[in-house]
Amino acid sequence: MRFSTTIYVMFRAISSLLLFGALSPVAPFTQPQEMSDLITVASPPVESRISVLEDISASGALVIDIDSGKVIYSYAADLRRPMGSLAKIMTAIVILEERDLNEVVVVPKSAQEVEGNVARLLPGERYTVRDLLLSVLIASANDAAHTLAIHHSGGIASFADVMNERAKILGLKKTHFDNPIGFDSTNQYSTPRELAWLSLYALKNETIKEFTSKRSATIQDLAGEHTITVHSTNRLLSSHPSHFFGLKTGTTDGAGQCLISLAYEKGKPYLLVVLKSSDRYEDTLRLFRSISASSA
Repeated sequence: MRFSTTIYVMFRAISSLLLFGALSPVAPFTQPQEMSDLITVASPPVESRISVLEDISASGALVIDIDSGKVIYSYAADLRRPMGSLAKIMTAIVILEERDLNEVVVVPKSAQEVEGNVARLLPGERYTVRDLLLSVLIASANDAAHTLAIHHSGGIASFADVMNERAKILGLKKTHFDNPIGFDSTNQYSTPRELAWLSLYALKNETIKEFTSKRSATIQDLAGEHTITVHSTNRLLSSHPSHFFGLKTGTTDGAGQCLISLAYEKGKPYLLVVLKSSDRYEDTLRLFRSISASSA
C-alpha cells in the first residue's frame, strides 16, 4: 500500500527533521547488550575532523560520531558511485514498512535465474517475509531480494519505483535505484553521505538492527522440506565481535568492495562507510583505529 498524499507530506517533513538534525537523539547511547539498543535517530551533516593515520584504498568514505551527530571524517563523500548490495538496505526498508513479517511469499520461477550470491530458493516454495529478509540482510541473498520485490510490486521495475519514491521522501537527492539487489546499472547509484543517512534511518527499525547483527540464521520453507542456513557476509562481526554490530556489505564489478559498519569504541557508536575499496575490511579497521587513536 502506497502512502497517501497527506501521510507522504507528514513523513517527509518528519524524516527531514530527523535526518538533518533539527531533532536531537532522545537519549545518550550506551554500550549495547543487543543490537536493538543502538540507534534512536539519524545525525546532521556537521563536519569535525579526525586524523586518519593510515591510507585507505576506498574511493569514498565517511565516518559519523552518532552521539554528537558530527561527520568526523569524509573523503569524496558526495560523489555518486555504484553501491552494490548496499541497495538492499532500501529494499529492506520498503518491505518492512509495507509488509508484515509473517506474510507468506511464494518463490517465483524467475528467482532461479538470479545470479550472484543466492540462498538457492526453489520456485513454488513458500517462505515468510521474515525468513526472506533474514536471507537478504545476513547473507545478502539476491534471489531472496528478487522474490520479495516480485511479491511486493509484481515486477522489478515497479519495485524500483517504490525505492526511488522512498528515497525522495527521505531527501536523498543523489541516490537512485534500478533494482532491489544492487546489480550495476547507470541508474543505480548513491554517495557515502547519503548511504550513511539511509543507514541511520534504517537502524531505527528494530528488525533491521537485529538481523544485520546476526552472524548466521536458519530458515525453512513452510512445507518443512527445505532448510537453509545463511551466513553473514560481514567478516567484522566475527573477527571483532566486541566492536562491530552490522550493517551491510556490497560487491560488484562497478562498485568494488563496499561496507557500511556500525561500531563502538569506548562506549560510543560510530557509523563507517567505505565505497569502491580494494579491501573493505582493512579500510574500515584503519578508520576505526584512527577513531581509537583520536579518543585516547
